[in-house]
Amino acid sequence: MNTKKVTILLVLVLLVNSIIYAQKFQPHPMGKHKELITQYRDLEMLKALDLSQEESKVALPIIKDIDKNRESFYENQNNVLNEIEKSLSDNNMKELSKNVDKFIEVQKNFEKDRLELFKKLRKNLPEEKFARYILFMRQFGRNLQEKIHHMMGEKNKMEKLHPQKP
Repeated sequence: MNTKKVTILLVLVLLVNSIIYAQKFQPHPMGKHKELITQYRDLEMLKALDLSQEESKVALPIIKDIDKNRESFYENQNNVLNEIEKSLSDNNMKELSKNVDKFIEVQKNFEKDRLELFKKLRKNLPEEKFARYILFMRQFGRNLQEKIHHMMGEKNKMEKLHPQKP
């Protein structure tokens, strides 16, 4: 039964992937990498949580909302930080104060929305599976960071061995 769910999910992911790549629009390369990482994370998460079909129907949209909330936060935060930087370089203290207030508001709204989504996910999953979700996300993030650091280290080693000529 569990293998059947994973197989069906894998077929769906491959189908969605082929539809996406069949389109003419080519997104930014990092978007493609992020999407692949998210798909991989979702597959691993489904295996780790062992969600029933019913639980998957409810939990996955909430998890997608958590992802969207995080993406929106980073975008908003970056915009506000750019405004703060501009205010500082223009030496405009009135604008700086407004932008610092915006920064705090963005942080507060993100945290509030994030907590609401976590409460919603917790309400819709058995306690054990919600706890597994939290631990899975921590471990997945750590593993991803470790792999990125490892890849960057390998890249740096290669650049030292084969330096680019200007």
